[in-house]
Amino acid sequence: MIEIRITSHPTGTELRLTVHEAPAPRHEARDGDDHPSTSLDEGAGRRFTPEEARRSFARALDAFERAGRTIVGPKDFTDWCDRTGLSRPWVSARLKDAALRGRLEATGIPGRWRLCPRREG
Repeated sequence: MIEIRITSHPTGTELRLTVHEAPAPRHEARDGDDHPSTSLDEGAGRRFTPEEARRSFARALDAFERAGRTIVGPKDFTDWCDRTGLSRPWVSARLKDAALRGRLEATGIPGRWRLCPRREG
């Protein structure tokens, strides 16, 4: 389970999003892997494969969208990073990838991206 907490400033309103993760099979890093170092369930020694990490990130973006968020950035993933072990630089790279795929667009503010509705089909 991944829980994302969002606090709206200056009102201080807190919104919690929970994304349930399926356990991943054990994956050993190989030369050339884009293998983020993360534990799925702390202490169990399991790791995300690169594809599992990207799917988890995509689900987190979907959760922000369902919650009505329109703007996101690396700082919004702090709790998610703490739980998954993925780094903010890794998240920044995935945000840029999502922008290249049309899932996000630049806002003109460094580190902030506008969520674009997911296209079906």
